[in-house]
Amino acid sequence: EKGFQPIDLYAMCQVGESSKTQGTGKIGRKGIGFKSVFQVCDQPLIISPPFQFCFDTIRHGIFGYIVPSWVDGRELENRVPAQHRGLLRRIFPHGSSDNDGIVPVVSETGTLLVCPKAQRVRSLDLMRDHDFDGLCLAFLKNLEKITFVSSTSAAHHQRDSASEELPNDVSVVSSNEKVRSHSPTVHEHRMERTLVFDQEGASQEAVGVSVLKGVTVVSHQLHQCTIIERVSIGTGRVSEVRRHYRLHNYCVLKYKSSKNIRATTAGTKPATTTISLAFPVDTDLSPTQSADGELIFAYLPVTSAGFGFAINADFELVASRQDLNDNHGGNQVLLGRVPSLFVHAVLSDPALGEEAFPTYLPDVEAVRKEVRSGGGRKWHALASALHRETGAWMMIPTEDELERVKRRHVILRPRHLSRALVPNELLRSVTAGMNFAHPDAVRSMCLENCLEVCPVEVVLDCIRVAVERASNHTSRGVAERSLDPTGIVIRSESVTRVGAKKKSKKKTKGVSAPLPATNICIGNELLIDLWRYLAAEY
Repeated sequence: EKGFQPIDLYAMCQVGESSKTQGTGKIGRKGIGFKSVFQVCDQPLIISPPFQFCFDTIRHGIFGYIVPSWVDGRELENRVPAQHRGLLRRIFPHGSSDNDGIVPVVSETGTLLVCPKAQRVRSLDLMRDHDFDGLCLAFLKNLEKITFVSSTSAAHHQRDSASEELPNDVSVVSSNEKVRSHSPTVHEHRMERTLVFDQEGASQEAVGVSVLKGVTVVSHQLHQCTIIERVSIGTGRVSEVRRHYRLHNYCVLKYKSSKNIRATTAGTKPATTTISLAFPVDTDLSPTQSADGELIFAYLPVTSAGFGFAINADFELVASRQDLNDNHGGNQVLLGRVPSLFVHAVLSDPALGEEAFPTYLPDVEAVRKEVRSGGGRKWHALASALHRETGAWMMIPTEDELERVKRRHVILRPRHLSRALVPNELLRSVTAGMNFAHPDAVRSMCLENCLEVCPVEVVLDCIRVAVERASNHTSRGVAERSLDPTGIVIRSESVTRVGAKKKSKKKTKGVSAPLPATNICIGNELLIDLWRYLAAEY
């Protein structure tokens, strides 16, 4: 790290100006990111040879947000906390000390940012609502560990624990709180990863070339990642949580083929971008679902959209970084490539496979109602596209024990519809190919939110066909010979076809005679099943 350049200093002194150039892999570019420091700090200090300055809002008021103040001599050392002065001497390894403090010698050894807490936030526990997602470490190039230390957290935690045992109107003030504050709460996030494979292009032999239709993959990497979150409270309790992911990194062409052809003709490499998909798994690498779903990332966390897997790409964000910019065409292109990459990642991963689809597919209706993402239409559209894309590839067991069919040919059996009343064979004949999903598969593959329930109209069509079949058997005398003692006979009344004259005894052209009465034999158990189903639906 070579420190600040004049253009960086200029950008920090402006609003809406950024020294970052347009391109893949850059976070920010809004020109307001550093201003968030002033939420907790009134005098941030930046030391980056040859610059050493601060933004002093205490002395200069609102102008302190954009007007830098030079810091030199003893003041420089006094502004750096004692426990961090070793870092200061690393930046100025050849500096000397005198009565005026450190005499810096210009160096190119790094940057030190010191943000002392403002008086208004010193008593607050800034780590109380700590919800940093360590998965972002998997998407950053150089950062492997990040640690948050709060010296007030331990005191608050112990005070709150004691308060829980006392009445609401009694507070706890301990004379030892100053000692406890020096035993901070430490949140450490780090990542371990192992490369599974690194392929040029994309392996499509097992899943067919059509999986990645319209998406040109330059390279495909698969890593096994473990995100380790370690929390130590004071000098006593330590807890550690490990989350495991299958991380697929796809390097794809950024633009459409016409632009790529022009770039190749001009002698430059076509522009590429990286789209990453992270699938949570158990320790035995079996697919799993996180309680709150995974986040959307633009290298850093952006928002939650209710998906069972995490998505990271070079999205353009709104200024608050809390959502994607709906008006940016590049975001639409990136999101449009996710369904194909999702199918390819699951099918090409040796630890996942087609049976993992239901685990990671989102509930479309829940995504539409997702409050944290504002119920954005783009997420609802993406969820629907994921279901459509997987429909042709997910094979699901049917109620016919040994048969597996594609997901688009399977529906759920209504809760109160018995197999005796409408067997799977009857549904398949009526709908020309649809099947009921096997109940064991519904449970093990988490299909409740992924498949549609058989519509009432289709069930009634099946019952109508069953009654017609029973009528045909009765007319041939089959039903009478096999009539069960527990069965009953339903006598259908004579009906007259449309156009017949009831009192006319003559056969008139275009008018047919009334249908003969028929005895339709249906068992009591089937009638009870029918009644239960209709009662549940209506």
